[in-house]
Amino acid sequence: MSSYWLKTPNIIKKNQFKQKQIFKIRYIACKSTGEFSMAKEIFLIRHAHAEDMQRDTKDIDRVLTDDGCQDAMRMGKLLAKNGHIPDLILSSVAERARETTKYFCEQLGTELEKVVFAEDLYESSVRLLLGTICKTPDQYHKIYLVAHNPSISFLAESLTGEVIGNMAPGAVVYLESDITSWQEVSQNSFHMRQFFDPINL
Repeated sequence: MSSYWLKTPNIIKKNQFKQKQIFKIRYIACKSTGEFSMAKEIFLIRHAHAEDMQRDTKDIDRVLTDDGCQDAMRMGKLLAKNGHIPDLILSSVAERARETTKYFCEQLGTELEKVVFAEDLYESSVRLLLGTICKTPDQYHKIYLVAHNPSISFLAESLTGEVIGNMAPGAVVYLESDITSWQEVSQNSFHMRQFFDPINL
């Protein structure tokens, strides 16, 4: 069980203890029946560090810096090492998000056919991000969402009720819920399992 229940961040509030226990009980029940497919997991990912805006470059065309490329590969490798292979990846159409997604896929061994590039994830809001998640077919249980600040950080706080703050470029927030349909996604419907930050690797 210890291999499944990974350490949670220190910012988990004490009033989340009961919710954590519910997830633990549910894990034990699922282990006995083999029905792990009911849980929904989502990985909220801020694109890796991108080049500054240039006079002759549109914001949507900004590419990753060398450090951003390295961070994206490191984070993808870390998630792969922990067995976090996605069923589906939803990514912003911005070039910096596309590149981040590409590097993650390379490290995860995930085919690009599992990636959906959505315009609603670029220059987005929490409402639009939620709308995209809610439209996800329920056959997918573990999804990645690659988007931008500030909306991706606001979404993480909205879904968990936690004070997470500003996600650094390349950071990943791993959330889990016992909802059975993506249409049930709402405020405080997820529990934060882990926070991965390339700065602390």
